[in-house]
Amino acid sequence: MSKPGLTIGSTYYISVDNHNGSASYRGTFQLCLSDAVDYDFFEGAIDVSSLIDTCSAANAYTTVQATSDRTPGSCWNTIGGSNRWFKFVASSDQIRIEVKTAGSAGSIQYPYVALWAADGSTQLACQKYTTQYSNINFSKTGLTIGNTYYISVDNHNGSATYRGTFQLCLSEFRIDYLVNDITPTLPGSGSISAIPVNGLPPYTYIWSTGSTQSNITGLSAGKYLVTVTDASQTIKNTIIYVGKQINWISPNAGGIAIQPDNQSLLKTDNQNIWGTGTVGSSNSLNTLDSNWVEFKVAQKNINYVVGIATNITDPASLSANYKIFVENNIVFAVEIDQDGNFIKKQIGTSKKGDVLRIELTGSTINYLLNGRILLSTENFPLTQFYIESDIYNTNAIVGNVRSSF
Repeated sequence: MSKPGLTIGSTYYISVDNHNGSASYRGTFQLCLSDAVDYDFFEGAIDVSSLIDTCSAANAYTTVQATSDRTPGSCWNTIGGSNRWFKFVASSDQIRIEVKTAGSAGSIQYPYVALWAADGSTQLACQKYTTQYSNINFSKTGLTIGNTYYISVDNHNGSATYRGTFQLCLSEFRIDYLVNDITPTLPGSGSISAIPVNGLPPYTYIWSTGSTQSNITGLSAGKYLVTVTDASQTIKNTIIYVGKQINWISPNAGGIAIQPDNQSLLKTDNQNIWGTGTVGSSNSLNTLDSNWVEFKVAQKNINYVVGIATNITDPASLSANYKIFVENNIVFAVEIDQDGNFIKKQIGTSKKGDVLRIELTGSTINYLLNGRILLSTENFPLTQFYIESDIYNTNAIVGNVRSSF
């Protein structure tokens, strides 16, 4: 058993007895105390943020020996109670929650699930079983990125007969995409294919061009909006940019291999050393008005830099005045000011598939993750920029580096 809400410094008492107080049942026992509240209570909710876009192990959680805590979901039978609590930090405005009970995933019967705001009492969504061992699968939009949300799971009546294990899956309905950027000799050669992920097919598409197909072609450089609706009527809007192919030059000998798409980079030497995998571009930016460089995170737990530099390339990326530095999934903005001083700020964390961008708009430099501004700074006047990348880890990939210039 567990009990939250105690007052620190106060004295509490525990009494122990046996059935009927009978002398026949009396005996010795061991007493254990722990001050950690588990997920039987809201205060001990398990943080499952790391499960987003994946699932827990089968049978990872259970309502066996659970007790009732707080208000049950509005769609639950309120007799009894045996709920468990989970929490996550929203990294999107939408979440899909699935509780798996059938087959090898778990044994809970007639499950209930509810989604709550950070106070644990404001209900945002509620779903219940359709059959004895049915999985529960639903989504909720309108979340606020960075806010914490809670999930409670119970079974019908809180009955011990129906209690059991379950698997929990979280996912964000998002739009991946494939972009063919414009080649120097073909101004209208851009194209985009939208790829829905973690939604319920079939999907419908509406592009800012008026197209209702999953892909659009014959595009010039610029931004394009697509609205995708899945079978559950969950709607996702995504802005996708068509840029210009990067002309990589001066790769450090033996350090970086330029991949066939002319946008991805692979460090090929056998040393984990800065400066052994550096490359620059001849793409030249002569104005600081509304231009950008972005790339997609291709691997986890590697170290690399992508930025804009006053020189085409240097061995250690030291000339990159504005750059995104990723170190084992932690994202930093690194700048060199007019006096040559390095300024390094942690601005977030990244995972595979995330899109990171440096955006220049007038006198402002924005650092973005998946279209969300993490940091804005003022730039100082420079006449020309090039694109530069430096990779630290052997056989590491920096994926799909793209630019508007």
